[in-house]
Amino acid sequence: MIRAERIEKIKSLAKGREIITWEELQDCLGVSKATVQRDANILCSASVLRKTRGGVIFIQEPDAHELSNTAREVTNKEAKRRIATAALEFVPRDSFAMMDSGSTVLELARQIPPETPMTAITYSLSTAIALDSKPNIEIYFTGGKLRKDFMACHGYFAENMLGQFHASVCFLGADAVSVENGISEHNMYDVRLKQIMIENSATVVLLVDHSKFTNSAFIHVAPLEQVDVLITDANLDRATMQELSKRKVEVIQVPGDA
Repeated sequence: MIRAERIEKIKSLAKGREIITWEELQDCLGVSKATVQRDANILCSASVLRKTRGGVIFIQEPDAHELSNTAREVTNKEAKRRIATAALEFVPRDSFAMMDSGSTVLELARQIPPETPMTAITYSLSTAIALDSKPNIEIYFTGGKLRKDFMACHGYFAENMLGQFHASVCFLGADAVSVENGISEHNMYDVRLKQIMIENSATVVLLVDHSKFTNSAFIHVAPLEQVDVLITDANLDRATMQELSKRKVEVIQVPGDA
């Protein structure tokens, strides 16, 4: 059972009980107490569970406001187009790139010139299809269990295949970003895939429009210190820009309409 499945199981078990003990969770999941506690910490940090003496208590369902692929593509569409255009500078020639399932990353895939010689790996079916029309791009698709409404794979097979590769650069989107908490996601199945991409890439490029800095999401992915370049739009406020600068994050802010 992978971490995302264990987290979902812990939430389900705790929801139907006044309190569930660490020992009960160990027995149900077949893992060590340390592993159970690490998994439960994710739910506690999202205010789904609260630790108590000897176990955890269920508090509430997480905010699961995850937009569909179609909704993502039409939200802040022009800003995403401009961000993707700026990201073309980081697309490697004759090298390897990892691409996640974000809508801005999909827009980047559409904009990559067809003559660009490169290799890409992605767990997004939409991104793989967008790249397929470009004759000089070799594509690796992870496979795995397909999330039909999101056109992306997840689970053991996707994680295992992605973990076999190392890339010059990875391109990531995010459901939410903050200076203090870094990158967060609503969908727990994406989290480990994004973490593998970060771990296995020489350069990490985060593509997010300004609205992601006012969002909140369920699960922590990575701190901003693990991001090399953040590309956003002109509407990100000055205070956030200053805080990012203090943390040594390279920020590229694309201009809006003249």
